[in-house]
Amino acid sequence: MENKNKKFCRKCQGKIFCVHKEPEMSPVEIQTLILTAILQNKSVGLQMLYKYMMPEYREKLGGFRGMEKYITQNFPGFLETEFVKIIDDFKEEDECSGYMEIEYKDARINRKIKIRMERAFDYIANKPLNDRYAKEKLALYWRIIGMDILNGKN
Repeated sequence: MENKNKKFCRKCQGKIFCVHKEPEMSPVEIQTLILTAILQNKSVGLQMLYKYMMPEYREKLGGFRGMEKYITQNFPGFLETEFVKIIDDFKEEDECSGYMEIEYKDARINRKIKIRMERAFDYIANKPLNDRYAKEKLALYWRIIGMDILNGKN
């Protein structure tokens, strides 16, 4: 029999934080969902990418239009590619942060991107983080906090 009172806890920023239930999506599932959407439909893919960004990261990029401009300027050909591959499994740096590397083809060049993620939570107030855009409480849910181009090899 399953214990319905069991909480999901993780050690983040040196302290244990608990929520009522384990997040339903892993970082790999989120990234696979985003990459599939981008390959199928650029507009839907961008909206999905934006939804799964940490609220502060969205603000830093300047909202949806700022994010779209950032992707276009910093990841040449990413939105036009027909090939995206996850290079390796998600690497947890600790219980609340990690990254994954993906590869995509820009014309004749294979490029690599590092997607950094963290568990979203209001660590100061010790409660789920309110995401007004996604209209949900982020109770240790994985969210994107950054994307970096790693190379542009031929």
